Amino acid sequence: EMVYTVTLQNRAFKIEGYDQEVKALWQHSVSTAFYTKELARLQGYNVDKAFLWGLLHDVGKAAVLLALTQLQGDVDDVFETSVTAAAMDRFHVEVGGLIAERWALPAMVRECILYHHDYRAAPTCQEAAMVTCLADRPSHVAMCQEPDLSELESLCQHEVLADLRLPPDKFDG
Repeated sequence: EMVYTVTLQNRAFKIEGYDQEVKALWQHSVSTAFYTKELARLQGYNVDKAFLWGLLHDVGKAAVLLALTQLQGDVDDVFETSVTAAAMDRFHVEVGGLIAERWALPAMVRECILYHHDYRAAPTCQEAAMVTCLADRPSHVAMCQEPDLSELESLCQHEVLADLRLPPDKFDG
């Protein structure tokens, strides 16, 4: 965990001029990694592998942000925050998949990156993508300055819990 975390932080999460955005991305990635690890423990999966699924699930966001900063320099213009955020949301999955391929990551990690928003489309590692999908959600809530607890409550009704056959009371813990 420590090697993965330090290496990734030093490689993918250093983008000049976007310290706050990069810090938030990094915190979300680490938070998701720990949620993924705990969910994997509940499901009887390898927790070290699961940590990596969560840590890398949004790696494409950092790459998109880096590409946008380079493009801004080329066109000598600054994109609005909403444009940058929309581009990161729209392209992070595809870009993350390309990074996983380029880094020759295992298929399971690549599928968690590609399918953490649409786990049912995962061709071979659907359960890993489900765990990553589920871990991503409380991590977003936990990162908010003022968490919306109703969003956490709605997670207990999310279809991924049923698909994982994870009772809501276990998820609550």
